[in-house]
Order: sequence, then structure tokens, then C-alpha cells
Amino acid sequence: MEHPRHRFPCLAGPQFGSRSPGDPRRLTLHDFLPDQQLLQVENLHDFAGMLVFDKWTYNTNGRQTLFLADSSSTAGTTVGVAACDPVTRSGASPAGGAGGVYRTLMIDQGFCFSAGDWKFPDAPLRGLYPRNRVYQGVTGMQSFGPCLERLNATTSLTFTITNPAANTAALTGVAFSDTLPLGLTVANASAAVCGGTLTTTAPTGIVMSGATIAINSLCQFSISVAGTVAGNFINTTGPVSSTNGGTGNSATANLIVALAPVVTKHLPPRVSR
Repeated sequence: MEHPRHRFPCLAGPQFGSRSPGDPRRLTLHDFLPDQQLLQVENLHDFAGMLVFDKWTYNTNGRQTLFLADSSSTAGTTVGVAACDPVTRSGASPAGGAGGVYRTLMIDQGFCFSAGDWKFPDAPLRGLYPRNRVYQGVTGMQSFGPCLERLNATTSLTFTITNPAANTAALTGVAFSDTLPLGLTVANASAAVCGGTLTTTAPTGIVMSGATIAINSLCQFSISVAGTVAGNFINTTGPVSSTNGGTGNSATANLIVALAPVVTKHLPPRVSR
């Protein structure tokens, strides 16, 4: 960092930054694409993700957007929370982008948090890319869901219980319990699920009882789970059981919780004249 008459090295640790797009002798870079080529950007959905990032950090200036005409490149992805696309690369993008001829790389290294002023007035158009075509796949708040979930530090834990086709009767009194590992939490709640009752007890308790599942059918439901500390968590349920079918198996899921961003301020030492 440079100040009048002084220069200070950056402190070690995570930084806002941008990767190099790649070797300029091999890549063809564009800062503008006509509309027809714009729809051939494979990660067009990242524009919606970067809008979430800009709103979250109150980014007060525009960003540089580069388009790489090299679909085989593995050179860097969008900085921030934009890489939260729930669709695999082989599927259709929720916000356009079909063909994979181009890939966009968005660069912005400054003016977050109102350029250090720490004032957050609302500005509805702030962060929007000037060409609305990149948002043609946005249909509502659900289009931003994966990115917003990352900011809110929550995710959905989905349970699926199956009554096999080989059974000759519906399963009744289906029940199981699950205690989340320390570092994951649920809120107090109760709901009707599959004819039974699902109860979550803060901070880690999950219990389902009294459910009924028809032959060759399943019972599926999701629970909102929050991570309180960073780490790799393995959650294993208790065995599922039913009144007329006995005891079944357990299930295991893995969840990785990342650290939240940390902002620090560094003031240069006072210099006496």
C-alpha cells in the first residue's frame, strides 16, 4: 500500500484479488461481445452471483469483465460468491449460457464497503452489468438462491426414506432420530411430514415419528442447517424403523463449512515532521 512519502507491505492472509486470465499468447481476450456471442458464454449465470457479491460488500465502482475465447482453459473463476451455481457444467445454465464458446472472468479489487467510508445507502442499480441480456434467465429471488444461501451461512439437509417395491404393505410408524455434530445447528420447529411429525430441537436434535410410506414410494423432506464454525462435518443418522417393518439402515452425509470473510483495517504509523 502506498501513502504520501511512505509505502507499507500488505499483511499476510486472505486478500481480495483476481487471478491472471492466463497466457496472452494462447488466450483470446475480449472486453465486449455482441449479443449473439454473449449468449454463448458458458458461465453467464455468474453475473447474477456477482450482483449478490456487490450488494453484500457495497461495491461502489464498476468492474472489468473479460471474455475468454478458450473453453478448455482452467484459468480462474469469478471472485467472491459468484461460484455458487447449482447446475453442473453439462446442464443448462439457469441464467443463460449455452455452448461454452466463451467464459467470463470478472475483476474487481477495490471500492468495497463504500471505498472504506463504511456507509451503506441503498442503490438499486448498483452492481448491475449494463447489458440486461446477461440476466435473461433470472426469474425471481429463487434465481439468486444458491448465492444467498452462502451469504446466510445456511444449507438444506435432505432426508429420503424409501418403502421398497418388494414390500407387500405400507410402512407405518416410520421413525428415526439424528443428532448433528457440534458446529452444525437447527432451530426449534415442528411440522407434519409424510403423515407423521418432524421435530427439530436446537441446537442439534432431529426426530421424525409416526410417518406412513406407501409401497414403492418414498418420504422426502429437507431441514435448514446452519454452520457455526468452519470445518468438515460428517453426519450419521440413527437407524430408521417402522412398526411393521422392523429396523432399517442409517445414512451419512458430509458438509464442509467455510470461514466467513474477515475485514481488518490497517493504519500507517504516525509520522512526526
